[in-house]
Amino acid sequence: MMKRFISLVAVVAASILSACGGGSGASPTPVLSSGTTPSLHGSSARVTLSVAVPASPKTSSIRRRTKFVAPNTAGILVNTYAQSDTSHAHLLASTATDISSGSAACGGQSGTPRTCTIIFDAVAGADTFIISSYDAAPVNNSFSGAKQLGAALVNQTISSGSANTVGVTIGGIIASITIAIPKPNIHGTAASSQTIEVNGLDADGNVILTDGYVDANGNPTPIQLDFVVNTGNVLSLSTSSLAAPSASGVQLTYNGQAAAAFSTALQANVGTIQAGTSMLVMGPVFTAWQTQASPSLPEGITTSPVSSDPNLYFTDQSTNSLGVVTPIGTITEYLLVGTQPRGIAPGPDGNLWITDAGSNQIEIVTTTGTHVAAFNPPSANTGLTGITKGSDGNMWFTELSTGNIGYATPSHTTVESSLGTGSQPYEIVSGPDGRLWVTDIGKNEVWAIDPTTHIAQSYPLGSPVMNPIGIAVGPDGNLWVAGVTGHIAKVTTSGTVTQYNVPSSNSQPVGITAGADGNMWFSEGSGRIGRITTSGVITEYTPTSFSGLNFIVSGSDGALWFSGVTSPSNAGGIGRFQW
Repeated sequence: MMKRFISLVAVVAASILSACGGGSGASPTPVLSSGTTPSLHGSSARVTLSVAVPASPKTSSIRRRTKFVAPNTAGILVNTYAQSDTSHAHLLASTATDISSGSAACGGQSGTPRTCTIIFDAVAGADTFIISSYDAAPVNNSFSGAKQLGAALVNQTISSGSANTVGVTIGGIIASITIAIPKPNIHGTAASSQTIEVNGLDADGNVILTDGYVDANGNPTPIQLDFVVNTGNVLSLSTSSLAAPSASGVQLTYNGQAAAAFSTALQANVGTIQAGTSMLVMGPVFTAWQTQASPSLPEGITTSPVSSDPNLYFTDQSTNSLGVVTPIGTITEYLLVGTQPRGIAPGPDGNLWITDAGSNQIEIVTTTGTHVAAFNPPSANTGLTGITKGSDGNMWFTELSTGNIGYATPSHTTVESSLGTGSQPYEIVSGPDGRLWVTDIGKNEVWAIDPTTHIAQSYPLGSPVMNPIGIAVGPDGNLWVAGVTGHIAKVTTSGTVTQYNVPSSNSQPVGITAGADGNMWFSEGSGRIGRITTSGVITEYTPTSFSGLNFIVSGSDGALWFSGVTSPSNAGGIGRFQW
C-alpha cells in the first residue's frame, strides 16, 4: 500500500545558486524578479534560485529524490532577514515571482515539467532566507488569496562580489493528515504486525513527500502519533513522531495479550491539525454464567454426542447433576442417579457417559437428562474419574483410587486392568495412534494402552514433577499434558517428552484441549486461561469472573468452554472464551 501512495505524490525541493541556473533540463534565460522591497542597505549580492516544477507523477514504486516542488506550484516568495534577527521582525528584502506555466521566469515554458529561474538581491553577510511556494502566481507582488504549499528556512552567509551557492529543500506544510490501517480489526489473541500509512497533505490535497514536514516559516513540524486508548499497552508503533514521510510506512504491532476486547483510535497531530482512525482489538471476550443450583462445583465438560447439537454438557459434583448450557448461556440441570459425577464424554450410542465417583458407577444419560442405565466396575471404591471413547468402540475409564484403567462395552460389560502400585490414573484420551493415553498423577508419567492387546506402555514425564491431570491430542499429532505444578508437556507417540514452564506462579494447569486456532489451550486452577503454541510459546489470559477453573473443551462454535468457580461469590459457573 505504501508504494501506491508514494506513486501519487510529488517531492518538494529547490536549490539556490549564485550567478547561474540549476535544476534539470535547459535553464531559461534568468529574469530579475519583481517585488524586491524594501531597499537593501549595505553591500549586496545577486542570487539565482532555480526551481524545477515536475509533471504530475505517474504510478511508480520508486521514491523520487527531493528535487521538485508540488506540480501545481505557480509562485515563489523569498523573504530575507538577518540571521541575528531570530524573531524575523525586520524584513530586509522580499521577492515574489510568477513561475506559472508560460511565465517569463520559466522562459515561456508551458505545462510540466518546466524549470524556472528567479533572480533576487540579498544583503551580504549572515542571512536567513524563508522561501515559500504557492499554488497561484503573485498579483501586484502579493500572494493574497493563494494557498501556501511549502516552505524552507535557510541560514547562509552571502559574500559580496563572489559566487554564492545556497541549497534548500522546500518542505511540505501540512494542512490535513490521513491515516490508513489495512486491518482495523485485530485478532485478539494472535500477535500481529502491520504497516500503516500516515500522510501529510498540503493545502491543495497533494500528499507531501519531502525530507521533512515544516510550518509556514520552514521550521520542522513533525506529526505526533498516539493511541487514544491502549488497554494494557498492548499496541505499539515503530515511531511516535514522523519528522518526514516514511517510505516504508509505520509498523503497528499488537502483542496478542489484550485482557478483553476494546476499541481504540490512532491519533495524528500537528499543532491544531488532527486526524484519527479507529480500530478494534476483537478479543479475547470472556462470558460467565452461574449455575442454577447452590452449592455447585462443575467439573467435567464436553460437547454433544450429536453433531447437530451445539450445546455443551457438564457434571456438577456438589448437586449430583448433569448440566446443559446453550451457546447463549442458558443453563439447565438434571439430577442424576449417581453421586459425585466427574468425567463426562459422548458415547457410541448417542448418549452421554458419566463417571460417578461417589456411587462407584458409570451412568448413561440422554442429552435431555433422561436416565438410560447405570452399572458398576468390578472393583469397589475405585474413584472413577476420566472417561473417553476408544478406537475399539468401547468406553475407557480411569480409577484414581485403585490405580486401574478399564473399559465398558456398549452392552455395559466392564473390564479392569491395574497399572501397578502407586499409580493414580486421572484423565484419558484416545490418541492419534489408536491407543488410549492416560495421565498418572501418582507416578508422574503417561501411559499408552493398546485397546486390542491391552498392553500398556509407560512414558515418564521427567523433571520437574508435573502431577499430570489433563491430556489432549494436539493438531501436531502429539499428546499435550497439563500438570498442576505449573508445567505443560508435549509427548510424541514414541514417548519423547518436552516440558514448558507456565510463566505465572501458582498457575495449577488442570485441563487442556485443542483450539480451533491450531493452538493448545489449558485451564488453570488459579483462574486463568493459557494458550500454548505447538512450538511452546505460552500466553495467559485472566477471565475476571472466575477465581478458579477446572476443565476446558473446544465447542462447536469455535469458542473455548470451561467449568469453574465464579468470583466473588465462589459459586459454580460455566465460562466461554472467544477470541
